[in-house]
Amino acid sequence: MSKPASQATDMVLNLASYSSMQGTGFFVSDHYDKLVKKSVAARIITDKGTQAFIENLFPEQCMPKGSNNIPWKNTENHLRDEGIFSPDELAWRDCPNLNAFTHHLEGQFGGFINTVAEICGEALGSSAPRRRWTAKYSTNVLGGHQANRKPDLTLIDQNTSADWRCVRSFGEMKSKKNTAASLNELCDQISVKSAILFGSQDNRNFVIALGFAKYNMIVYRYNRGGLMCSAAISITHPMGWTCFARVAYCLAYCHPHWLGYDISAQLAPCRGPRLMAMQCIPEDKTNLLPESCRLNYAMDAQIHLTDSLFSRGSNIRRVHHVESKESFIVKDTWHNVHRKMTEGQILRVIVGIANIPELVEEYVVSPPHFSCTSTARTLALTASEARSHELEHRFHARVHVRLLMKARSVERVFEDNDSS
Repeated sequence: MSKPASQATDMVLNLASYSSMQGTGFFVSDHYDKLVKKSVAARIITDKGTQAFIENLFPEQCMPKGSNNIPWKNTENHLRDEGIFSPDELAWRDCPNLNAFTHHLEGQFGGFINTVAEICGEALGSSAPRRRWTAKYSTNVLGGHQANRKPDLTLIDQNTSADWRCVRSFGEMKSKKNTAASLNELCDQISVKSAILFGSQDNRNFVIALGFAKYNMIVYRYNRGGLMCSAAISITHPMGWTCFARVAYCLAYCHPHWLGYDISAQLAPCRGPRLMAMQCIPEDKTNLLPESCRLNYAMDAQIHLTDSLFSRGSNIRRVHHVESKESFIVKDTWHNVHRKMTEGQILRVIVGIANIPELVEEYVVSPPHFSCTSTARTLALTASEARSHELEHRFHARVHVRLLMKARSVERVFEDNDSS
């Protein structure tokens, strides 16, 4: 029995019509917002164990430490001992007042997050941070997408002029008296900008974003199966301040795959041709990811990239093998595990039909921690809770699958017999 079309599928179809429209940025943006918010509404899963949720997002092993392999607990002690955070006063030194909006508040708070991250890095013996927060685009439209959005806080690589291809994470800030209203607005705005990231970056497994309603912080994680977010917790709370410090440090320092990137493809933009591998599976199964992938295909063209949050996330590229120079078509999808057959299995059945792509191989791109939406949920929820949410259609169990197909021209199937 076939399942009804999901809201995400409806959204993809609707966005396809809006994306081709010519008109004001406001018109496109307004409809884009409504469609994204509708797709998110039924799929929010709030994880109440905020500390466990954040520790699962950023485990100790993701932290780039110095040669002494200093544990994270020492960083918390350092922040207390140096008076950066006062447990007695429950206050951060040099943190701007977040209770009332003032001009340049985003810039001041972004600078404060950078400072906290750097202090944590020094305590762990890390080198310079890979990325920094900026509020430059809170008043200037960030280029690269027709929705014309201005994120309050933008995390970009050091010494990079950003467009949406370069955004590693982002944050939104609210200072309304009604905290509940602020939290609702945060989810709407962050959902829209997360959809923009998926539509602008072709190697996203998931998106991590931050929301701040005054001192209350929420951490959001979007993937092709749905949304999980932490419960709101104050960054001055006896437990919340450690969560905030951990998030600030890891977002600035950790390897890109912990921020949601598929490391089988080089980050964009890059100098020269972008390279990719078909698969990144570690030989040692005790490791989450291999130290490196053999990037033996060069990307020639982006043919299609789905501009949506929760869907198959179709991503089609034309590539060539670096050594043989042979051309191929590579198609990534997030396959619904409850469907009986993958697209690759179907292509093997219908082989030989004119204009049907010839499959070379089908791959699961990376280990379950990064390639399986259900695995991400069972890290924070019990297996029964995750299954219950799936049955309620609050998220989809999907696996990141990659097809390698031979590139060929389309054959003409029907001959025109009209000789006139």
